[in-house]
Order: sequence, then structure tokens, then C-alpha cells
Amino acid sequence: MPFELHPDQVTASVPPPHPLSSSKWNATVTSWSGAAAVQLTRGRRDWLRSVLRSGGRPLLITPPASRMSVGMLAALRASGGDWLLADERGVSRLNSDPVEVPAAPAHSTGEAWLGEVVEAVQVSVSVHHRADAGAEIGRAVEVVLGDGPGWGTSEPVTRVWDPRAITELARGRMPRPTRVFVASEAGAGAGLVRRVDTGVIEEWKFLLPGASGADAVGCLRTISKRQDILLGTAWACAAGGDATFGRELARGLRPLAVAVGPRALRRSRWNPDPQLAHVKWVGSRPRMRTLLVDVTASDQESLAALLRGVDPEMLARGLGATSDAQ
Repeated sequence: MPFELHPDQVTASVPPPHPLSSSKWNATVTSWSGAAAVQLTRGRRDWLRSVLRSGGRPLLITPPASRMSVGMLAALRASGGDWLLADERGVSRLNSDPVEVPAAPAHSTGEAWLGEVVEAVQVSVSVHHRADAGAEIGRAVEVVLGDGPGWGTSEPVTRVWDPRAITELARGRMPRPTRVFVASEAGAGAGLVRRVDTGVIEEWKFLLPGASGADAVGCLRTISKRQDILLGTAWACAAGGDATFGRELARGLRPLAVAVGPRALRRSRWNPDPQLAHVKWVGSRPRMRTLLVDVTASDQESLAALLRGVDPEMLARGLGATSDAQ
């Protein structure tokens, strides 16, 4: 259901619970930033935590020209929040739909973003690890971002790449989940590591400016060969050349590929026609193969053929194995 704000919902203003909070009413807490690119700094991370601890919903308001990092957008959405834009005409969503926000910022100018918008690829992947002392977090990151990305628990990332250190950090925080952020010249990503009944799951969302559909399919294929993948997806989009998001998010995404691991396949009972050109199986063991669907060059008719006969609810339950997981 769309989140709507109306003046008659406003109660008396209370002192903001965090220095980055601009206003609070009912269960909504706003924060204004005029930065050219808003990152998940330690201060922003603590602001989100303070809002969640109070049972609130965060709204981040920026000028229309502002950008947002992969980590900031992932954390904001995971917190149930929204990103709004403010200018002299008022406050709106990324798609320009107006929103009435009490105590909206009077100022609407911010720093200028000097980058350019380019074609990009979003890759999301979930990997399962058994409860084993030898399990190591982060190998999927190496496939997508290349060797030696930086990492950290806030942005900008400053630590030298070390999967063992990430693994030890996550273990030390169990049973609480751990958020990790990564970046390299290839792009940026945000990860969540959490414990489940069958072991540990790491979930990553990457933004790769300038990457192609073939690059994304190659990443999913390689991860499927090397690890116990639950679900992987790739989408074409537009983004900043510095791996940030802006108003172009409202344009939507175009599907490129999906990889469905054996756990999800067994639950969903999805068995697409293997004769379709864009359906491939990765792996040699029958019950341990990953279904890789490459739709980078597919038209609507071929997509319809691929999905024909699929029970959406059953498939969703199977993909919820990203959740043995949840």
C-alpha cells in the first residue's frame, strides 16, 4: 500500500531523538541531507537504528539532484523507509508523485553532483553455507567486484579485503545479523549475513555501472558453480557512473537473468522446458544443479513461453528458500 502523509495526521512535534533527525510526528522521522551523494556513514547508520528502536519509520529527504549510495538505499529500504525529493514546488517521490510532509525542509538546494548517468546492471545473490568451521563469507563478492574490493560496516569503505575478517565479524555478532558494504572500481554492494536453522546465508545487492548483461550472466554462472546459491537475479538499469542511484530509479528495471539453486527448485517444483534456448543447467549432479535463465536477448513471447505453467505461489514459496532463510 502506498505510504501517504496528510496534515491531519500530524501530532505535536517532539524534540528529535538523533542529531540527524529533522522532525518527528506519529511514527515517522524525517532527516534532511543536501549532500551530492548520501552514503551510509556511521552517523546515518546510527540515525536509522535510533528510528527503528523508537518504532518509527525513516524518511530521508534530499534535493532532486542528490544521489544515494548502494549501501544507504539498501539500509533505508530494509528499515521500511522511503527516499523523498524536495524543491521549491514541494516534496515528491522519485517518480514525481507529490507527498505532503509536515515540517519539510525550507531549503531545497544542495551540493552539485558532477558525475554522469550510465547504463548499469544490478545483481542480487543469496548464498547458503552449512554450519561449518570452514565456511567463509564474501567469495561471491570477489566474483562480482573482482579481486581486492574494500569493505566496511559503514560507508565509505576503508578496510582491505579480507573474507576471514568478515567471517569472524559475522560469527562474533551471531545470532544478530551483520551488514557489510563493499566497493571496487567495478561497482559497489551491500550485504547481509544472518544465521538460519541450516547454517548461514549471505545476501548481496550489487550495482555495476557500465557492466553488460553478459557480465551479469557470467557472474551468476560462476557463483552457481562454486557455491550453494539459493537465488540470483540480474537487472538492467541506469545509475551514476560512481555506483550511485538517483531519479533514474523511477524508470524501472529490465530483467536479464535469474539463477535458481537446487534448494529452491526442489521446493517450487518448477521445471521449465529444457529445449528453450535461454534455459541452462549449471552443475553435473542432477539434484545439485542450478537453473540459469538468460533472458538478455529474449522478447516477450519467449518470456511467456518460459513462464508458462508456473504456479506463482508455489514458485514464490520455493524462492522463499532464500529463506530456509527466513
